[in-house]
Amino acid sequence: MGDPVNPRAPHAFDGLAAQYASLTSTPWQQLRHRLITDNLDRHLTAAHRSWLDVGAGDGLLAVELATRGRRVTLVEPAADLRDVARQRLTSAGLLDRCEVVAGTVDDVPRLLAGRTTQGLSLHNVLEYLPDPERALDECLRPLPPGCLISVVVGNPYGQLLADAARGADPADLLDRLRAGTLTVGLDGRRFTRPPLPVQDVAGWMRAAGSHVVGRYGVRVLNDLLAAAPGGRNLDPEAVFALDRAAGDDPVLSQVARYVHLVGEKR
Repeated sequence: MGDPVNPRAPHAFDGLAAQYASLTSTPWQQLRHRLITDNLDRHLTAAHRSWLDVGAGDGLLAVELATRGRRVTLVEPAADLRDVARQRLTSAGLLDRCEVVAGTVDDVPRLLAGRTTQGLSLHNVLEYLPDPERALDECLRPLPPGCLISVVVGNPYGQLLADAARGADPADLLDRLRAGTLTVGLDGRRFTRPPLPVQDVAGWMRAAGSHVVGRYGVRVLNDLLAAAPGGRNLDPEAVFALDRAAGDDPVLSQVARYVHLVGEKR
């Protein structure tokens, strides 16, 4: 499946905590987070009490889960992001419900051993791995029956549409369309890699014993609206309602900026 995204550094976001936090505070990333948590809320029950968040970043998802009474183990390789996550959890009064550990997807089987886990998330993690199929299989196979699985991957078609709306060069867009690449990373450290077709990811989930119970597009129309001329201030609630409906649409969801798959382990 290609090389790791950033072979020059141990992990893609090492030393980039400030830039990462700045990104998560933008309106479009806040919308992404809200849509993903809304999708998850459709499937979460009281039985999903313990959660493993792999590639936890700065702890944004963990706060949502812990606020609702769940115990969350955050697995994050970048030391500065772990520090930010601890600060976020401390400020929210949730650190006692969470464990922040240094690790990657390779550590998931070890972390699952001897502990009860009813939920696992991999949000925009697979794009950064040399062998996402193997990694997903090794994460999912040890999970107990009934465990909820949340996987988010970037969608190259959504990237192309958003960049076209922002006035990108048509020749460059054509090259990218023909190459079929996905761009990942942060400003100044962006990399291209082969895309992860959602049908492939869903197939890997099924092969690892997980039934896909939900498929959603995330940020379908927001990026196009934001790029429209005029500099309008868009009502966040109206944008959320629109993108939530578009994310449920079987056609529009295929051109979303991200695709969100929710599975349940058999």
